[in-house]
Amino acid sequence: FLLLAQNFKIKSMLKKFTFWLIPLLAIILQACAVDSVTTYHQDKTTSVLMNIDMKDLLAMAKNMDGDSANSDNKFKNFELFPKNWKNMYEIMQEDSEKKGIPMTKDKDSIQLIKKMFVKSNFENNEMTGIAFKMDRLTPEEIKNFSRTSKKSNFISATSSDNTIWDGKTLTLDTEYFNPQTFSETLKKEMTLEAKTDSAKAEAESALAMMKMFNTKFNNKIKFETKIKSIQGKHDWVKKIDDYTIDMSFSFEQLLDESLKLNEKDKKVIIITE
Repeated sequence: FLLLAQNFKIKSMLKKFTFWLIPLLAIILQACAVDSVTTYHQDKTTSVLMNIDMKDLLAMAKNMDGDSANSDNKFKNFELFPKNWKNMYEIMQEDSEKKGIPMTKDKDSIQLIKKMFVKSNFENNEMTGIAFKMDRLTPEEIKNFSRTSKKSNFISATSSDNTIWDGKTLTLDTEYFNPQTFSETLKKEMTLEAKTDSAKAEAESALAMMKMFNTKFNNKIKFETKIKSIQGKHDWVKKIDDYTIDMSFSFEQLLDESLKLNEKDKKVIIITE
């Protein structure tokens, strides 16, 4: 998800989509773990499957508020997520109809949003988290989505257009996965819109609060053909088999400016057969 987060006709549509991204990102920060698989296809498209584990968070909410986690409080917002896969266009269309807001007729916008899906996960009739996926996004779709959403969330703000997949070679802009760089960029983005001293103080307070979360990001990068070679090294980029790269870390590590990485090349280039 971090790798994908990268204005043309789709700007107005993506602003509406951001309405769903913001609560999703808030959930991610409070989750126990985020397991994601990013698949790079030979036709240059990219697919993502993300599962957000919220078991401990939901259990803690129930212990604190009894059954209120299922009542009229902020946890009731989880009901917005369907129990089965549903694309974001359908969800936004239903929301627009309820509010009387017209939907875009732009074909590029519709095509992109229809490739994004969300659902809630359950075990023994108990909600355990949220799942999100993107199905075969083209390089152009990824680029335009990320550029439009950059000011909407800090994760996309710290990604780079230099993370590129051309069907054979993946260039990872790993500079943004160095704690010092990430923290500096995050702080800059969070205080950029703050015009008053109080607003800046609130932004810095929110940043300090984020450091309390220790979400684990377990990311797998998969290819359809064998990995031929890897140029560059980074502590968080590890080959685990001929088709898979592991890129796992915690949010605590990412925000720890005192953390010294042994290997921290600014780019890691993965070449497939």
